[in-house]
Amino acid sequence: AHREALLLGDSYVIVWADKQGRPLVTVESPSQVAVQRDPATRDVIRAVKRWEASDATYAVLYEPDRITKWKTQPGTIVAGFSLVETLPNPLGVVPVVPLRNSDRLMGPAMSEIDDIAPLVDALNKTLADMLVSSEYAGRPRRWGTGIELVEDEEGEAVNPYPEQNRMMLNENPDAKFGALPAADLGGYEASVRVLQAQICAVSGLPPHYLGAHGDQPASADALRAAEASLVAKAEARQAVFGRAWEQVARLMVAVRTGLAPASIFAVVQWADPATRSVAQEADAVVKLYSAGLLPATYALKKLGYSDDEVGEIRAARRAETLDGSGANLDSLLGGAR
Repeated sequence: AHREALLLGDSYVIVWADKQGRPLVTVESPSQVAVQRDPATRDVIRAVKRWEASDATYAVLYEPDRITKWKTQPGTIVAGFSLVETLPNPLGVVPVVPLRNSDRLMGPAMSEIDDIAPLVDALNKTLADMLVSSEYAGRPRRWGTGIELVEDEEGEAVNPYPEQNRMMLNENPDAKFGALPAADLGGYEASVRVLQAQICAVSGLPPHYLGAHGDQPASADALRAAEASLVAKAEARQAVFGRAWEQVARLMVAVRTGLAPASIFAVVQWADPATRSVAQEADAVVKLYSAGLLPATYALKKLGYSDDEVGEIRAARRAETLDGSGANLDSLLGGAR
């Protein structure tokens, strides 16, 4: 869903129930799904999915109170649809959630490659020019004077020394040989560096992601500083997509429980997009735990351990504590008897 939204500007998620009544979530392409919004609240009031099969063109119209399926001749786009099936919609809302890649309220959806595409085209053109120059002028070319040319079968004068010849012989003492210097391709390298720098500036990608300049961050702090722009962009997309996934979660719970989606509370928790080593994360958690700000169980979860792993760690610590105390429980129980 994120890949489609980042590349095409929009993607959609449809939530419904399978044959067993369990929530069924499907990710849809914007080439097949479209929505209509209320201009006052921006809520989705209708949605349609249309696809073509070998026998017909199908369309499903999603509305708050019902869902209808339509059918027409194959290859038809908008005309000639006939109603096939009508289903009630117990959710009371349109079960289609859009993921829109846009930082503006009224602006159109945008693709992440819109601003980069011209720069990539320029980079490809520069690389193509460099290869052409390398083919025709990237190596020294030989020349000779005072050499008698030879004729081919058609009587045309040709070079007596083909390019693959490593040695040139001549009986004329006045003949001279030499070589033209190869073309300097350094200008193309400078152009590539400029274009890579522009791509990094527009996309927020760190230079070492593109292999630009051959520089690698010297430390973990330098790495985080180089990735700051990209991390900020990822956090912005999390804020945009998070609302959509909360709506998806509410619809899933509504399908499973029969409750109204508006009465269900759901929160999306994102992982930290910043690059942080295990040592840095452990050091930060240990400091918070030592200061008394975090309990041991929550500190373990901050380190990435699951609930089952946290339970196993706690059980293992209790066992080690009993082993370290040297208490023989069997003898104590026997003495009690």
